[in-house]
Order: sequence, then C-alpha cells, then structure tokens
Amino acid sequence: PKSEGVRTQDWKYIRYFEQHPIHEELYNLNQDPYESVNLASQLPFLEQLQQMKNRCERLRQESGEE
Repeated sequence: PKSEGVRTQDWKYIRYFEQHPIHEELYNLNQDPYESVNLASQLPFLEQLQQMKNRCERLRQESGEE
C-alpha cells in the first residue's frame, strides 16, 4: 500500500493513506531499533505522534504534493 512518512534521529512516523481508516505507525528508534512496537495508538505518545504528523504534512506541502 502507498505510504508516506518522516524520520528523525529518534523517531519514525509512517502513514498508509490509501486505507480507511488511515493506518499510522510511530516508533521510538532509540528504544526500539527493530520497529517492533507501534506507539501510534498509545496515549503517552499522542503529542509525539502529532508532532511527527505535522512535520510530515509540512514536508509534503513543501514538495508541492497535495
């Protein structure tokens, strides 16, 4: 499935946007380098998830994609 995402040194966010509902993944790369625990649905990581979503959206807009 088509996806888009963004990565920092510490975090990785992926969004599969052709699925309904959209499937999101969030990984803490320091604590989980093998990306085995998806944190996207866990309440303590809601703020980090939103930050990564915003960053992904900004990069998408900057690249001219809609």
